[in-house]
Amino acid sequence: MIYSFGLSLGENPYQWDYSTPDLFVALLSNPDTQFIHLIELSPYDDTLPVTITTMPPMGTTAFGEFSITFGGGERKVYLSDLGFTTTPTDSEPNRHYKALVDNPMEMDSSILSGMDFGAGSISFGSIVIQNGDGELDALSDYQWSGRSITIKVGVQGLPYSQFKTVFSGAVADIETDDDEITLTVRDNRIRTDQFINVALYAGTGGLEGGADLLGRPKPVCYGEVYNIEPVLVDAPNLVYQIHNGSIQDVPLVRDSGVPLTFGGDVADITASVPGAGQYLTQLSGGYIKLGSTPSGRVTADAKGDNAGGYVSTVGGLVKRVAKTLPIRPFSSADIDDGAFARIDAAVPGSMGFYLTEQTSATEVIDGLLLPCLAYWNFTRTGALTGGAVSAPSTPSASLTTDMIEENGLKRERTIPPAWRISVGYAPLGIIQGEDELAGGTSASDRAFLTAGYRYVTYQDNDIRSKYDQATDITFPTRLTNKADAQALLERLKLILMVKRAVFTAPLLGNLYRRDIGETINIQYPRYQLDAGVNLFVVGVGESANTGETVLGLWG
Repeated sequence: MIYSFGLSLGENPYQWDYSTPDLFVALLSNPDTQFIHLIELSPYDDTLPVTITTMPPMGTTAFGEFSITFGGGERKVYLSDLGFTTTPTDSEPNRHYKALVDNPMEMDSSILSGMDFGAGSISFGSIVIQNGDGELDALSDYQWSGRSITIKVGVQGLPYSQFKTVFSGAVADIETDDDEITLTVRDNRIRTDQFINVALYAGTGGLEGGADLLGRPKPVCYGEVYNIEPVLVDAPNLVYQIHNGSIQDVPLVRDSGVPLTFGGDVADITASVPGAGQYLTQLSGGYIKLGSTPSGRVTADAKGDNAGGYVSTVGGLVKRVAKTLPIRPFSSADIDDGAFARIDAAVPGSMGFYLTEQTSATEVIDGLLLPCLAYWNFTRTGALTGGAVSAPSTPSASLTTDMIEENGLKRERTIPPAWRISVGYAPLGIIQGEDELAGGTSASDRAFLTAGYRYVTYQDNDIRSKYDQATDITFPTRLTNKADAQALLERLKLILMVKRAVFTAPLLGNLYRRDIGETINIQYPRYQLDAGVNLFVVGVGESANTGETVLGLWG
């Protein structure tokens, strides 16, 4: 079997064995490979005529199919940096990609900011399309925001089916001048930036709320939550709403801190009458109803949304949020299930959230994952994925001095260890003051309801005495149980109570091969790396123009 690299433009490598599954990896490993980038765009064109064939409405015309033509549809645009045409036998035959693109792929992503893991950041270089002759002026009239973009990579002579997707995301904006068209691109976070709770109260009375709720978001509740304040939707009938949809359970309702008696679940909350001191649920609609006028603030513990099955693990909640987005929700094929199963294994336990104000999916996912020292991002094909930060373990690849560019590996900074770590759990939706609680509130409930979190903590005073800059870190998680918070604390101790270093490594021959969350073994003649050290990849930067990959490494 023979591989040929560094081909001149137009050379056809018939000697390649296209059935070889590792051919693309072999191409990526060779710094002399001349890559071709295919840019596939899908803007919306208001003027594009679209015809559909369907059956007419019954009784409107003679039986049989007829066609309707209307304006507006998806326009396909195919471009490249070097130019490419698929063959007549390709899966997409005789498709031409015009060689008009500069800077086809540039990306910089990181989950480490300074000394702390967090939401991370991702930035993309703009895609510049040459248009000095005005051939592509029509592109400026299309709708681009949120429209899909796919970038594939291969070499001249490689079948289209063996080109690999290295980016799938969306166009954020377009700018034009007499010479160039510039597209700003984003990953699929553009989809998670939308509000997850878009249903609003009509303010027409009954379960649609009074005039005071007109235009206010309906609440959403996912997973397990404590002491939330449900929305009073029908004041005359003492009906409250916890979730805009079906929920699993409301095990506890309190009035001024005093538990009420559960009177059962009903099919129609408006037609049912609970007894004095009782509450009823209509789980199918997310409602509760009280049997007596409350003396103070009404709060509840709840297990929320169960449409499609109740979920309360961190991975399950992230996937549920992604799959129920109002616009362009993620399908099962759009989500890396294995990644979220691994997150659930690293962060076991129940958690949840409750919202009464419009909140983006991005904010919700950050709030679930980041306090557990977990992260989320997207694969090269656009699938939602993520991971849990861990101490570097078994490496997936090894890097030696000859793979690192001449300017060399750099030790960017040292991260001092934490001397104390606290994990918050069982957060309350509403923290109540002593003056809000009735005299009959038990001492244990009083202590619970007046504190926003409960904590498990570990500290090492020896670390504090050795390191002037040792840190004291608190993780306000949404975990509900102490045992799960303690398990997370044990994991965090192994990761954060050790002095760590951050390196950057500029590499050749690694373009489109490395991902955040990998462990890499680095052997380098400086910084005590000469015997080989396992490091965790916390950042990846890639440039198609230079062929360089820059890794951020932590360990």
